[in-house]
Amino acid sequence: MVENWALTDLYTAFYYMSDRSGKTHSWRRAANQQMNKFVFNCSINVLGGGVQESVNFILESLKDGTVEWNYIVSPQVKRELDRYDVHLDNSLVVERSPARSRATRSYLARHVKELGVDAVLTLAGPAYVDFGPPHLMGIANAFITHASLGVLFRSGWIHALTVIYRTLFVRKSDAWLFQTASAKKGFARRFRVPEDSCYVVPNSIGRNYSTKGLGMENTLATGPEDTEVVVLVPAADYPHKNVRIVPEIAHSLRSLIPAPGVVRFLLTLPENSETWKAVRSESDRLNVSDMIENHGPFSINDGPELYARAHIMLLPTKLETFSANYLEAMATNRLIITSNKDFARDVCGNGALYFEPDRPSECARQIADAISNPAQCQELLRRGRERLDQFPDIAGRYALIKKALEDMIPPGKSAR
Repeated sequence: MVENWALTDLYTAFYYMSDRSGKTHSWRRAANQQMNKFVFNCSINVLGGGVQESVNFILESLKDGTVEWNYIVSPQVKRELDRYDVHLDNSLVVERSPARSRATRSYLARHVKELGVDAVLTLAGPAYVDFGPPHLMGIANAFITHASLGVLFRSGWIHALTVIYRTLFVRKSDAWLFQTASAKKGFARRFRVPEDSCYVVPNSIGRNYSTKGLGMENTLATGPEDTEVVVLVPAADYPHKNVRIVPEIAHSLRSLIPAPGVVRFLLTLPENSETWKAVRSESDRLNVSDMIENHGPFSINDGPELYARAHIMLLPTKLETFSANYLEAMATNRLIITSNKDFARDVCGNGALYFEPDRPSECARQIADAISNPAQCQELLRRGRERLDQFPDIAGRYALIKKALEDMIPPGKSAR
């Protein structure tokens, strides 16, 4: 099992090669008859972390001249790659998701069969497709792996039925990939699959966060000279992200810091989303509209600049598997305030401040204390940077996943 991600010997074993030509980037492989041939399938990744993780993996795979990669991507992943000025060889853009189309599932199965690949990788499944070759499928949905039935049905009946529908397809794989040990154990127990067919490889952050976040300062650590402290809430429009609590947090905070213009919450919700409409309505009712701004969704490439506008990263989520937001905040030197849940403590450890996600006044107190205690902020930021060093970078994560794929190839069929 690939559960120790400090396998640096794997990284140095790779020969990387890329060829760029023209106004946009075009990538070709070295001719090598010993290559394995893999498919990376991200046809069902259309939102948030799934798109980001897919793009990170693709960009890293383009450096590897030891594998012949073929790609099946969603339009959303394609658009994000376009932002990097990257065009893929050997790629198929799937307009109709296999989650909703039997015709698409059949077509993808035939397509992969015609490619004659050694193995298929889906990072964030279910894939909904019986591919044929050995299939490694990642499951990053906490509702599938370890959420209780109570939590599931409190998320709404439509969402609960969607999750149940997805569970019908999670066994369409030969092995599974998880970001945490707790998700792996929960899935193996719930779906009665052997744990030795499950791999654990933690999440990683994008290279733009590693490079642009390097050396970012945070005035909370020295005593904020800014006229206001910005609290970034980089959550997508999902009920379990618990963003609707923000107006109550702002209201409680106003009683702790009565001076106007001290704190502003920066949200990243679609302007026409029900969550933003609810937040705006509650903000008006509590008279805290001046404390809450909606930036709207942001691209992976623009993420570091958005974090740079903030001092604090607030994630009031009630359920996660492994949120990349924690690593992004660590990389950009932003103070983390988040839910007092195992999934958060597993990643952040002693490098964050915690509160119960159903207690907005507790969150407000943590924000107020952080603003008034620069020494504590400085120490928490230092611990966060130390925690970040314990996780693999994108190259390391890619190497571990590639090794898992190689392990799945039947004897005598590898090294094409």
